[in-house]
Amino acid sequence: MHTTYSLLLSSTLQPTHSYPVNTGKKRYRREKPWDHAGIDHWKAEEWKPEYMPSPLLEESSFATLFPKYREKYLREVWPVVTRALEKVGVGCELNIIEGSMTVRTTRKTSDPYVVVKARYVF
Repeated sequence: MHTTYSLLLSSTLQPTHSYPVNTGKKRYRREKPWDHAGIDHWKAEEWKPEYMPSPLLEESSFATLFPKYREKYLREVWPVVTRALEKVGVGCELNIIEGSMTVRTTRKTSDPYVVVKARYVF
């Protein structure tokens, strides 16, 4: 009796016909010619200096506080950080008295978003 009941259940749960799933939800969704499987949506485009021929008009800066126990480590690595940021045109300052690190744009900054990226170095 148990097997007959399980066969009866399995046969009643099987659909006899198929309906499209989500019929009304994607009614207005159409294929876009610029959006195809060959596009990598997460690829970051490289910034080139010729995108912005003139320097920035305003200076942007960000400051981050650091704890006292990180002072020794920051003094050791600060020359390396400074050289790396100078290559992309960002100035940086380490203030031991206040316990802060500051990054800012300079006249040589060609990428306006690089100062935001430099903020996350800290």
